[in-house]
Amino acid sequence: MSLKQKHALITGSSRGIGRGITLKLAGAGATIAIHHYQNEAAAKETLRRIKERGADGQTTTPTLIDNRATGHQGYPDIAADGGMLHALWWDTRNDPCYSATRPVGNCADRSTVPALDIYATNSNDDGASWAASTKVTDVMSNGNYEQFDNRSVPFGGDYLWITARGSFAYGTWTDWRNTVQGSDPREVTEDEDNATADVKQCRTFNATTGTWSGDQCPHDGGIDQDIYGAVMP
Repeated sequence: MSLKQKHALITGSSRGIGRGITLKLAGAGATIAIHHYQNEAAAKETLRRIKERGADGQTTTPTLIDNRATGHQGYPDIAADGGMLHALWWDTRNDPCYSATRPVGNCADRSTVPALDIYATNSNDDGASWAASTKVTDVMSNGNYEQFDNRSVPFGGDYLWITARGSFAYGTWTDWRNTVQGSDPREVTEDEDNATADVKQCRTFNATTGTWSGDQCPHDGGIDQDIYGAVMP
């Protein structure tokens, strides 16, 4: 199969499996962007081997979009159209209990707090430079609520999305702003989060079997995150 006039970006392609994939695609005629982090010499060696196969390419390294001394950033999404790029991500720079050694929104006393915001930015020069990031969310969110597995574990997935047309972009995300905090009656001795991660729930105790019922009012506490969206910067 010919891949002439096709372009491919291979992450981690300076060596190993990434290099092997790159050379395979180059052998089929594709033009390759060789992505590497620090090993420029290895990336240039991959480029040399690409050209030996009669293909073309270039080396490229990641660009730091938003440099922050504190806070975790993750689950990014990016959209590109006509040289204009838009990006959004989860950001915890405003986490009142931030620590590089603890999970998001987890305080030293093991309680949990709202810590997640959505931030976004854009580039109008193919990613060579980026505008200052902008906070999109108007409510900070606590991703530690135990909504799942019979109200025993939290979960937050990679549900961020952004789409763009030229300078216009729209992004969506899920958050926990409508989750209702409560107490879990099964925790007769309250656990380490001190009810800060428990969701409002309704249960009855069967003294005969010594067991609790399932949550009989799941919608009162919230059965999942809710979806929000906004025009992006």
